[in-house]
Amino acid sequence: MGLPFDPEEIFGVAMVDAVRRGTTFVGCVVGSSLLACLALGVGEAVVGFDLWEAFEWLPYAWFIFLTPCVSGWGILYVPCVLGAAFVFTTNQGGLLRYFLGFMGIQALLIVFTVSSFSWELLVSLIMLAGSFGGLVWLTLLLEQRWRRKAEEHFMGLAVANQQRREGLRDDYGTEAYDEVDDGA
Repeated sequence: MGLPFDPEEIFGVAMVDAVRRGTTFVGCVVGSSLLACLALGVGEAVVGFDLWEAFEWLPYAWFIFLTPCVSGWGILYVPCVLGAAFVFTTNQGGLLRYFLGFMGIQALLIVFTVSSFSWELLVSLIMLAGSFGGLVWLTLLLEQRWRRKAEEHFMGLAVANQQRREGLRDDYGTEAYDEVDDGA
């Protein structure tokens, strides 16, 4: 008898994966806009000595990602966005490191596009580097935590399998192996 065909399980997993990949791409573009707006706002606040100027850029975060497309930086920005879309739709591994890389590059290009080459740009770049470094540190910390939890889970499975083998040996007097014993 063959395996039962369950279309809900098959199409459900594919749909969840497609939504996850699309959300990752949109989150990358919007996250780079938010990061760039925060950096630009802090650049203006430090240069203008006004704390409230740091938040003046945040309403523009929803469409500031389009500004490099109509400037000279679009030569680098458009291929970066298209590359992010390609990687997020075709990659079979983890997307977290790619997400951070593309988000950082896009935010940097947005800051170069919007700010004038003055002290504001320097402060914005310092703020962008600091906040992006914090994001990378937090991401690596979370990635390490998820890896540790997965290892703990697999170690628990190994212990449960070993206990099952010992139970089979005690009940039936047989040995159960995971590996093939070729007698060598």
